[in-house]
Amino acid sequence: MEDLPDFLRPETFAESKPVVTLPDREMDLETLEKELILQVMQKFKGNQTQAARYLNMSRRALGYRLQKYRSEPNVLKATATDN
Repeated sequence: MEDLPDFLRPETFAESKPVVTLPDREMDLETLEKELILQVMQKFKGNQTQAARYLNMSRRALGYRLQKYRSEPNVLKATATDN
């Protein structure tokens, strides 16, 4: 633990509220990213500019990730009203 940078130490996490709720089953990072993007896109009703701003990323980077997951039916549904 002493080799970890400060931002990864357990006491740092104890001070802050969790950003996501971890599922009971195993989940790979790509699936977690996809689920997060899906939730944000639903929150902003498919508006990529607002979603990208919320995720603190460029619209172009979000667009790349959406394209990556475009074959997923739920992502297609959430982004059907893309601007």
